[in-house]
Amino acid sequence: MGMDNELWVQQAINEVERFDDLSVSVELEKNSITRLGRNFDMTADVPSIIWNVGINDETLPAAGSNPIDRVSSSSASDVETIALLGHTSDAFGNKSVVSLVITLNGQTPVVIDPPLHRVVDVARNAPPPLVGDVYVYEDSAAVAGVPSDLTKVHAKIDGSLGYQRGNKAAVTISSDVYFFITSWSFSIDRQQSGFCDFTLDTKSLDSVFIERAVGTCSRDSGTDLIMFRPFLIMRPNADLFVRGTANGTGVRATTQVSGIVASIRS
Repeated sequence: MGMDNELWVQQAINEVERFDDLSVSVELEKNSITRLGRNFDMTADVPSIIWNVGINDETLPAAGSNPIDRVSSSSASDVETIALLGHTSDAFGNKSVVSLVITLNGQTPVVIDPPLHRVVDVARNAPPPLVGDVYVYEDSAAVAGVPSDLTKVHAKIDGSLGYQRGNKAAVTISSDVYFFITSWSFSIDRQQSGFCDFTLDTKSLDSVFIERAVGTCSRDSGTDLIMFRPFLIMRPNADLFVRGTANGTGVRATTQVSGIVASIRS
């Protein structure tokens, strides 16, 4: 880590100590987070999460509930394992990280144990590649492995398009860490003309999503990169989404968020 970054890390640590009266350390956690998102079919003039499920927003489970308990593929050929990263929630809304390896059973739903409160990443973790689209969702009707109600879906891998990882621009923070957001990039697919206004939104426990950063780009402007100095700070149990509002239907938007995890000292 360069001298400049070390100064900004210390600044973020100092802010936590001053305003939250807590001591945190990046050395204890030794972890970073990068999340990428793609929305292949934006709806004109409607704020949409940058993800690939096909609806504009995710219906987040309420604090204390863990309803996300199914995974299936649109292809009967997919019987491989996938890696799933998510969180559970206790009765008070405190989130705990859960990392799972799940063996798919083609179009037949597989139970996720333990059931989850949030899903932040899903990926194929070894060859061969996935053939179909993999859905992570709440227990509900599914036809040939595809959930009928997309409001129950919380992550998707577009295996039919050759992708082997989810494309959801979201971060969730557990109850024992902070997240220092260091950079954010966003762009419009080079094959699709258009404009898009982006917002980076965070929500604390028992609060609402608020805009923390904004940006605008077009296909011709290329990828815009924001290096946050000072870092943006996400507190424990918080959620993050990147949303976009495009000027036309079918605009393809991409984004990436990166940052450093800091543990609360016991």
